[in-house]
Amino acid sequence: MIQEVTDDDLKAATAEDPAVTKRLDVTRARVASLVRNYCSDLVANKFSIDKFVISQSISKKSYGAVNAAGNKAPSLGHVKLADRMERREPGTGPVTGERVQFVVIR
Repeated sequence: MIQEVTDDDLKAATAEDPAVTKRLDVTRARVASLVRNYCSDLVANKFSIDKFVISQSISKKSYGAVNAAGNKAPSLGHVKLADRMERREPGTGPVTGERVQFVVIR
């Protein structure tokens, strides 16, 4: 993770790039490097799909197309998945209170 910036780190960074004058600049560079590394690992499939599983509980079996305020209700991924599971094999879908695990893939 990101380590605290010491005076030596600041001096070394200033020697490499004179535009770096503050600890914040060094921290930003470290964070940017960390994000780049994570992104390249993600693209290279170095993370298991288990790291991206979302788990949500079903609080109501169905949500209307319009909410109580009359606005269009959001499409909830776990509710849509539960409905699909129920349509595929009636009687086997999750019931209210159960958790549904899913991964969003674009």
